[in-house]
Amino acid sequence: MIHGFSGSSFSFRNNIDSLVNHHALVVTIDMPAFGYSDKSKNGNYNDSNKINGIHFLLQQINNHCNSNKWHLVGHSMGGITIGQFASKYSEQTQSLIFIDGLPFSQTHSSLQSLALYPPLLKWADVVLEHRFLNIQSFQELLSSAYSETANEESAIGYMSPFETKNSGSAIFRMAAHSAYANTNDSIINSIPKLIIWGKNDQWIPITNASPYLNKPYTQSFIIEDAGHCPMETQPQKVNKAITDFIS
Repeated sequence: MIHGFSGSSFSFRNNIDSLVNHHALVVTIDMPAFGYSDKSKNGNYNDSNKINGIHFLLQQINNHCNSNKWHLVGHSMGGITIGQFASKYSEQTQSLIFIDGLPFSQTHSSLQSLALYPPLLKWADVVLEHRFLNIQSFQELLSSAYSETANEESAIGYMSPFETKNSGSAIFRMAAHSAYANTNDSIINSIPKLIIWGKNDQWIPITNASPYLNKPYTQSFIIEDAGHCPMETQPQKVNKAITDFIS
């Protein structure tokens, strides 16, 4: 399970037990620059390295579990990540489950290197700490994503990882090293897919998913009254859609 921008494994807190109860081995990963993964100045934030890191982790688990293929769940920006992974490691991919996110193509630009300008990195850490690192700001942000009022517990769960030193500048480092990994549409189209979307998603409107809904080997599940994070706000429906699909 791969979270989206500003998320972490906390984003899937309402889904893990349901999947485990259906006899699934569940792995949630904090991506570099987010959650409690590396935010150091010398960390490797290249998205190709990120894909290889996921591959290495799953290989180690495979060695102990006799499992060769995985159902990959990607929320929001995590949809790009699992698309990139499947494009490079299709032999390790059983299916792709997209939640309010898809493997949109990206192009790396030389201008992204501006994100590594030292004063900008320092500014990012200072602004995060003094302007956004409070419960009210995170509640407002999550309420927009949820399309309903977010509670304090959710705000704390999202905010706590950002209290780690260098969190703001790590996001800029990640942005500067993105769009190196590629997606291969022909490979992705050949893999069974489930697209789950909140009909009230204002962050990535459902219209963005339209071109993908009729792709080969694709099922879709649209959730009424859900926003950008249906796996958090309507977990029972999302969990059933996933377990029915992987069964």
